[in-house]
Amino acid sequence: MGRPPTPPPRKHQRTAASAGKAFGTSSDDEDGEPSASMGASSSAPNDQSNVDRDTVQQHGLTTVLRDGSGEEVTSMRVTLAFGSFFYMPLSIFAILYHCKFGCRLVPKGIRRRAAYEALGTLEGFKLHTITVKNANPDQTVKNANPDQTVKLTVLMRDGPELETMRVNLQERLGLTKKPILPIPEPLMCYSVMMLGCVPLEQLSGAVFQEMLPIITGVDFESLPVATSKGIRRMPYGELCRVAKKWARDLCRYTTNVRNRNKMLGMATRCYIAYTKECHAKENTPADLDLEGKIAKEMLKDGVFSSRLLLGIRKPEFKLLLKHLTFMIKNDKDEGIRTYMRNLSKHLFKQS
Repeated sequence: MGRPPTPPPRKHQRTAASAGKAFGTSSDDEDGEPSASMGASSSAPNDQSNVDRDTVQQHGLTTVLRDGSGEEVTSMRVTLAFGSFFYMPLSIFAILYHCKFGCRLVPKGIRRRAAYEALGTLEGFKLHTITVKNANPDQTVKNANPDQTVKLTVLMRDGPELETMRVNLQERLGLTKKPILPIPEPLMCYSVMMLGCVPLEQLSGAVFQEMLPIITGVDFESLPVATSKGIRRMPYGELCRVAKKWARDLCRYTTNVRNRNKMLGMATRCYIAYTKECHAKENTPADLDLEGKIAKEMLKDGVFSSRLLLGIRKPEFKLLLKHLTFMIKNDKDEGIRTYMRNLSKHLFKQS
Protein backbone atom coordinates (compact mmCIF):
# COMPACT_ATOMS: atom_id res chain seq x y z
CA MET A 1 0.00 0.00 0.00
CA GLY A 2 1.18 3.53 -0.69
CA ARG A 3 1.88 6.03 2.01
CA PRO A 4 -1.15 7.96 3.22
CA PRO A 5 -1.34 11.50 1.86
CA THR A 6 0.28 14.17 3.97
CA PRO A 7 -2.42 16.24 5.68
CA PRO A 8 -2.49 19.93 4.69
CA PRO A 9 -0.95 22.36 7.15
CA ARG A 10 -3.38 23.52 9.81
CA LYS A 11 -4.41 27.13 9.54
CA HIS A 12 -4.67 29.18 12.68
CA GLN A 13 -8.25 29.15 13.92
CA ARG A 14 -9.57 32.20 15.71
CA THR A 15 -11.11 31.27 19.06
CA ALA A 16 -12.97 33.22 21.69
CA ALA A 17 -10.04 32.74 24.05
CA SER A 18 -7.50 34.06 21.55
CA ALA A 19 -9.69 37.07 20.84
CA GLY A 20 -9.89 37.80 24.55
CA LYS A 21 -6.10 37.71 24.97
CA ALA A 22 -5.77 40.68 22.65
CA PHE A 23 -7.26 42.90 25.35
CA GLY A 24 -4.31 42.32 27.69
CA THR A 25 -2.01 45.12 28.77
CA SER A 26 1.10 45.96 26.80
CA SER A 27 3.21 44.04 29.31
CA ASP A 28 1.27 40.89 28.44
CA ASP A 29 1.05 41.42 24.69
CA GLU A 30 4.29 41.93 22.81
CA ASP A 31 2.39 43.57 19.97
CA GLY A 32 0.36 45.78 22.28
CA GLU A 33 2.57 48.87 21.96
CA PRO A 34 4.97 49.98 19.24
CA SER A 35 8.62 50.42 19.99
CA ALA A 36 9.78 53.80 21.23
CA SER A 37 11.33 54.50 17.84
CA MET A 38 7.89 54.31 16.24
CA GLY A 39 6.33 56.51 18.90
CA ALA A 40 8.73 59.41 18.57
CA SER A 41 10.37 60.69 15.43
CA SER A 42 13.73 62.37 14.97
CA SER A 43 15.07 64.65 12.30
CA ALA A 44 17.45 62.00 10.91
CA PRO A 45 17.34 58.19 11.04
CA ASN A 46 19.78 56.58 13.47
CA ASP A 47 21.80 53.39 13.02
CA GLN A 48 19.04 51.28 14.55
CA SER A 49 16.48 52.46 12.00
CA ASN A 50 18.93 51.57 9.22
CA VAL A 51 19.22 48.09 10.68
CA ASP A 52 15.42 47.84 10.73
CA ARG A 53 15.19 48.79 7.08
CA ASP A 54 17.81 46.17 6.26
CA THR A 55 15.70 43.68 8.20
CA VAL A 56 12.70 44.63 6.08
CA GLN A 57 14.64 43.89 2.90
CA GLN A 58 16.26 40.70 4.20
CA HIS A 59 12.90 39.22 5.18
CA GLY A 60 11.16 40.49 2.07
CA LEU A 61 8.81 42.48 4.27
CA THR A 62 8.42 45.29 1.76
CA THR A 63 6.17 42.89 -0.14
CA VAL A 64 5.46 40.00 2.24
CA LEU A 65 4.78 40.18 5.96
CA ARG A 66 3.53 37.07 7.73
CA ASP A 67 1.68 37.19 11.03
CA GLY A 68 2.02 34.90 14.04
CA SER A 69 -0.02 32.17 12.35
CA GLY A 70 2.11 32.20 9.19
CA GLU A 71 -0.56 33.90 7.07
CA GLU A 72 0.55 36.65 4.74
CA VAL A 73 -0.58 40.06 5.97
CA THR A 74 -2.29 41.33 2.84
CA SER A 75 -4.18 44.53 2.15
CA MET A 76 -7.40 42.55 2.48
CA ARG A 77 -6.55 41.26 5.97
CA VAL A 78 -5.51 44.73 7.10
CA THR A 79 -8.77 46.11 5.71
CA LEU A 80 -10.79 43.51 7.62
CA ALA A 81 -9.00 44.31 10.87
CA PHE A 82 -9.25 48.06 10.25
CA GLY A 83 -13.02 47.96 10.03
CA SER A 84 -14.73 51.29 9.40
CA PHE A 85 -11.91 53.49 10.67
CA PHE A 86 -9.91 55.90 8.54
CA TYR A 87 -6.78 55.88 10.73
CA MET A 88 -5.42 54.58 14.03
CA PRO A 89 -2.17 54.25 16.00
CA LEU A 90 -0.09 51.20 15.12
CA SER A 91 -0.40 49.88 18.68
CA ILE A 92 -4.21 49.88 18.47
CA PHE A 93 -4.14 48.25 15.04
CA ALA A 94 -1.95 45.41 16.37
CA ILE A 95 -4.59 44.70 19.04
CA LEU A 96 -7.48 44.84 16.56
CA TYR A 97 -5.60 42.48 14.24
CA HIS A 98 -5.26 40.04 17.14
CA CYS A 99 -8.97 40.40 17.91
CA LYS A 100 -9.93 39.70 14.30
CA PHE A 101 -7.60 36.82 13.47
CA GLY A 102 -6.59 35.46 16.87
CA CYS A 103 -2.84 35.79 16.35
CA ARG A 104 -0.06 38.31 16.67
CA LEU A 105 0.40 40.82 13.91
CA VAL A 106 4.17 40.81 14.46
CA PRO A 107 5.60 37.31 14.99
CA LYS A 108 8.55 36.69 17.25
CA GLY A 109 11.88 37.29 15.55
CA ILE A 110 10.64 40.23 13.49
CA ARG A 111 11.20 43.78 14.66
CA ARG A 112 8.01 45.76 15.15
CA ARG A 113 9.50 48.72 13.31
CA ALA A 114 10.26 46.57 10.27
CA ALA A 115 6.75 45.10 10.30
CA TYR A 116 5.10 48.48 10.70
CA GLU A 117 7.12 49.96 7.86
CA ALA A 118 5.98 47.02 5.72
CA LEU A 119 2.33 47.86 6.53
CA GLY A 120 2.87 51.29 5.03
CA THR A 121 3.77 49.71 1.68
CA LEU A 122 0.50 47.78 1.35
CA GLU A 123 -1.96 48.94 -1.28
CA GLY A 124 -4.62 51.18 0.22
CA PHE A 125 -2.61 52.18 3.31
CA LYS A 126 0.18 54.51 4.30
CA LEU A 127 1.97 55.70 7.45
CA HIS A 128 1.57 59.22 8.77
CA THR A 129 3.11 60.94 11.81
CA ILE A 130 1.04 63.32 13.94
CA THR A 131 1.68 65.29 17.12
CA VAL A 132 -0.58 64.25 20.00
CA LYS A 133 -0.89 64.83 23.71
CA ASN A 134 1.12 62.39 25.81
CA ALA A 135 -1.45 60.01 27.26
CA ASN A 136 0.95 58.87 30.00
CA PRO A 137 3.04 61.84 31.22
CA ASP A 138 5.76 61.04 33.74
CA GLN A 139 4.08 61.80 37.06
CA THR A 140 7.30 61.17 38.96
CA VAL A 141 8.93 64.23 37.44
CA LYS A 142 8.45 67.36 39.51
CA ASN A 143 6.43 70.04 37.69
CA ALA A 144 5.90 67.69 34.75
CA ASN A 145 3.84 69.30 31.99
CA PRO A 146 0.55 67.37 31.60
CA ASP A 147 0.13 68.91 28.13
CA GLN A 148 3.44 67.63 26.78
CA THR A 149 3.22 66.21 23.27
CA VAL A 150 4.76 63.25 21.48
CA LYS A 151 5.03 62.12 17.87
CA LEU A 152 2.68 59.28 17.03
CA THR A 153 2.83 57.15 13.88
CA VAL A 154 -0.58 56.12 12.58
CA LEU A 155 -1.66 53.78 9.83
CA MET A 156 -4.21 55.45 7.57
CA ARG A 157 -6.22 54.55 4.52
CA ASP A 158 -5.24 55.69 1.06
CA GLY A 159 -6.32 55.20 -2.54
CA PRO A 160 -9.70 54.11 -3.97
CA GLU A 161 -10.90 52.53 -0.71
CA LEU A 162 -10.44 55.86 1.05
CA GLU A 163 -12.52 57.59 -1.62
CA THR A 164 -15.33 55.07 -1.11
CA MET A 165 -15.28 55.64 2.65
CA ARG A 166 -15.35 59.40 2.11
CA VAL A 167 -18.52 59.06 0.05
CA ASN A 168 -20.13 56.88 2.74
CA LEU A 169 -19.27 59.46 5.41
CA GLN A 170 -20.69 62.30 3.35
CA GLU A 171 -23.91 60.36 2.76
CA ARG A 172 -24.25 59.61 6.49
CA LEU A 173 -23.91 63.30 7.33
CA GLY A 174 -26.17 64.39 4.47
CA LEU A 175 -23.41 66.28 2.65
CA THR A 176 -24.16 64.88 -0.81
CA LYS A 177 -27.28 67.04 -1.20
CA LYS A 178 -27.78 70.78 -1.16
CA PRO A 179 -28.50 72.61 0.99
CA ILE A 180 -26.63 70.86 3.80
CA LEU A 181 -29.08 70.30 6.63
CA PRO A 182 -28.25 70.57 10.36
CA ILE A 183 -26.58 67.43 11.71
CA PRO A 184 -27.74 66.17 15.15
CA GLU A 185 -24.93 66.67 17.66
CA PRO A 186 -24.70 62.98 18.71
CA LEU A 187 -24.43 61.91 15.07
CA MET A 188 -21.65 64.43 14.50
CA CYS A 189 -19.81 63.18 17.61
CA TYR A 190 -20.19 59.58 16.48
CA SER A 191 -18.90 60.39 13.01
CA VAL A 192 -15.71 62.13 14.14
CA MET A 193 -14.94 59.55 16.84
CA MET A 194 -15.29 56.69 14.34
CA LEU A 195 -12.78 58.29 11.98
CA GLY A 196 -9.86 57.18 14.13
CA CYS A 197 -9.58 54.59 16.90
CA VAL A 198 -7.47 56.83 19.15
CA PRO A 199 -7.34 57.10 22.98
CA LEU A 200 -9.30 60.20 24.03
CA GLU A 201 -6.37 61.67 25.94
CA GLN A 202 -4.36 61.88 22.73
CA LEU A 203 -7.03 63.77 20.81
CA SER A 204 -7.03 67.55 20.59
CA GLY A 205 -8.34 70.29 18.38
CA ALA A 206 -4.94 70.37 16.67
CA VAL A 207 -5.18 66.65 15.83
CA PHE A 208 -8.70 67.14 14.45
CA GLN A 209 -7.58 70.14 12.44
CA GLU A 210 -4.67 68.19 10.94
CA MET A 211 -6.28 64.80 10.33
CA LEU A 212 -9.96 65.35 9.57
CA PRO A 213 -9.59 67.44 6.39
CA ILE A 214 -6.87 65.26 4.84
CA ILE A 215 -8.61 61.95 5.46
CA THR A 216 -12.19 63.01 4.75
CA GLY A 217 -11.93 66.00 2.44
CA VAL A 218 -14.61 67.64 4.62
CA ASP A 219 -14.36 71.03 6.33
CA PHE A 220 -16.07 70.08 9.59
CA GLU A 221 -15.85 73.60 10.97
CA SER A 222 -18.29 74.79 8.30
CA LEU A 223 -20.97 72.17 8.97
CA PRO A 224 -24.19 73.16 10.81
CA VAL A 225 -24.71 71.13 13.98
CA ALA A 226 -28.12 70.86 15.67
CA THR A 227 -27.69 71.19 19.45
CA SER A 228 -30.14 71.62 22.32
CA LYS A 229 -29.52 75.39 22.09
CA GLY A 230 -29.85 75.75 18.35
CA ILE A 231 -27.64 75.54 15.27
CA ARG A 232 -23.88 75.90 15.75
CA ARG A 233 -20.75 75.66 13.64
CA MET A 234 -18.00 74.24 15.81
CA PRO A 235 -14.28 75.04 15.52
CA TYR A 236 -12.09 71.93 15.72
CA GLY A 237 -11.15 72.61 19.33
CA GLU A 238 -14.79 72.78 20.41
CA LEU A 239 -15.77 69.81 18.26
CA CYS A 240 -13.03 67.74 19.90
CA ARG A 241 -14.11 68.71 23.43
CA VAL A 242 -17.77 68.01 22.70
CA ALA A 243 -17.02 64.64 21.05
CA LYS A 244 -14.73 63.47 23.87
CA LYS A 245 -17.30 64.43 26.52
CA TRP A 246 -20.01 62.64 24.53
CA ALA A 247 -17.88 59.48 24.35
CA ARG A 248 -17.21 59.51 28.10
CA ASP A 249 -20.87 60.18 28.92
CA LEU A 250 -21.91 57.34 26.62
CA CYS A 251 -19.51 54.94 28.36
CA ARG A 252 -20.80 56.00 31.78
CA TYR A 253 -24.43 55.58 30.70
CA THR A 254 -23.77 52.22 29.06
CA THR A 255 -22.01 50.98 32.20
CA ASN A 256 -24.94 52.09 34.39
CA VAL A 257 -27.51 50.37 32.15
CA ARG A 258 -25.40 47.17 31.95
CA ASN A 259 -27.55 45.73 29.20
CA ARG A 260 -26.22 45.92 25.66
CA ASN A 261 -29.49 44.76 24.10
CA LYS A 262 -31.36 47.49 25.95
CA MET A 263 -28.84 50.06 24.72
CA LEU A 264 -29.16 48.85 21.12
CA GLY A 265 -32.95 48.93 21.47
CA MET A 266 -32.73 52.53 22.70
CA ALA A 267 -30.76 53.49 19.60
CA THR A 268 -33.41 51.94 17.36
CA ARG A 269 -36.32 53.62 19.17
CA CYS A 270 -34.53 56.98 19.14
CA TYR A 271 -33.82 56.79 15.41
CA ILE A 272 -37.39 55.74 14.55
CA ALA A 273 -38.88 58.47 16.74
CA TYR A 274 -36.68 61.09 15.08
CA THR A 275 -37.54 60.09 11.52
CA LYS A 276 -41.25 59.89 12.35
CA GLU A 277 -41.18 63.39 13.82
CA CYS A 278 -39.37 64.68 10.76
CA HIS A 279 -41.93 63.15 8.43
CA ALA A 280 -44.90 64.33 10.47
CA LYS A 281 -43.79 67.94 10.93
CA GLU A 282 -41.93 68.59 7.68
CA ASN A 283 -44.13 66.38 5.49
CA THR A 284 -41.19 65.37 3.30
CA PRO A 285 -40.75 61.88 1.82
CA ALA A 286 -37.06 61.80 2.85
CA ASP A 287 -37.81 62.44 6.57
CA LEU A 288 -35.66 65.58 6.64
CA ASP A 289 -35.19 67.93 9.58
CA LEU A 290 -35.01 71.00 7.38
CA GLU A 291 -34.06 73.57 10.03
CA GLY A 292 -32.85 71.33 12.84
CA LYS A 293 -35.82 72.28 15.03
CA ILE A 294 -36.88 68.68 15.67
CA ALA A 295 -33.36 67.66 16.69
CA LYS A 296 -33.19 70.69 18.99
CA GLU A 297 -36.46 69.71 20.68
CA MET A 298 -35.47 66.08 21.17
CA LEU A 299 -32.00 66.97 22.45
CA LYS A 300 -33.51 69.44 24.88
CA ASP A 301 -36.10 66.96 26.18
CA GLY A 302 -33.70 64.01 26.25
CA VAL A 303 -36.46 61.65 25.09
CA PHE A 304 -35.29 58.14 24.05
CA SER A 305 -31.76 58.95 25.31
CA SER A 306 -31.56 61.37 22.39
CA ARG A 307 -28.74 63.41 23.95
CA LEU A 308 -26.48 60.43 23.34
CA LEU A 309 -28.08 58.58 20.45
CA LEU A 310 -29.96 60.98 18.16
CA GLY A 311 -29.34 60.26 14.49
CA ILE A 312 -27.26 57.10 15.05
CA ARG A 313 -28.49 53.83 13.53
CA LYS A 314 -28.35 50.57 15.49
CA PRO A 315 -25.56 48.89 13.41
CA GLU A 316 -23.41 52.01 13.71
CA PHE A 317 -23.99 52.19 17.46
CA LYS A 318 -23.09 48.54 17.91
CA LEU A 319 -19.84 49.12 16.01
CA LEU A 320 -19.01 52.00 18.34
CA LEU A 321 -19.69 49.94 21.49
CA LYS A 322 -17.29 47.33 20.12
CA HIS A 323 -14.39 49.79 19.95
CA LEU A 324 -15.00 52.31 22.74
CA THR A 325 -12.79 50.34 25.13
CA PHE A 326 -9.71 51.31 23.10
CA MET A 327 -10.66 54.98 23.24
CA ILE A 328 -11.23 55.12 27.01
CA LYS A 329 -8.46 52.73 28.06
CA ASN A 330 -6.94 55.42 30.31
CA ASP A 331 -10.21 56.46 31.98
CA LYS A 332 -9.86 57.00 35.72
CA ASP A 333 -12.99 54.97 36.52
CA GLU A 334 -11.92 51.33 36.75
CA GLY A 335 -15.53 50.14 36.74
CA ILE A 336 -16.21 51.81 33.40
CA ARG A 337 -12.97 50.48 31.90
CA THR A 338 -13.74 46.95 33.04
CA TYR A 339 -17.33 46.91 31.82
CA MET A 340 -16.54 48.44 28.43
CA ARG A 341 -13.63 46.01 27.95
CA ASN A 342 -15.85 43.00 28.73
CA LEU A 343 -18.58 44.35 26.45
CA SER A 344 -16.06 44.74 23.65
CA LYS A 345 -14.78 41.19 24.15
CA HIS A 346 -18.31 39.86 23.84
CA LEU A 347 -19.01 41.82 20.66
CA PHE A 348 -15.74 40.67 19.09
CA LYS A 349 -16.63 37.05 19.86
CA GLN A 350 -19.96 37.56 18.08
CA SER A 351 -18.34 38.96 14.93
